[in-house]
Amino acid sequence: MKHKARQHGIKIGDLVKMKRGYSAPGIVIKLWSVDDPVHRNYAKVMWSDYGQGLEKVRDLEVINESR
Repeated sequence: MKHKARQHGIKIGDLVKMKRGYSAPGIVIKLWSVDDPVHRNYAKVMWSDYGQGLEKVRDLEVINESR
């Protein structure tokens, strides 16, 4: 696994939500990429209503960027 600081316009500290359906906001706490092209970019997100979750970066939308 390779750790990357930024992927797909999402970076650590960004406030995000899921692209589809209802989603409480969450903060990206870790990003990484797996060398397998099928299972590529993931983010660990601390969701306000759920706690930590592992999400595909392509399924996330940035609400507010971190500085």
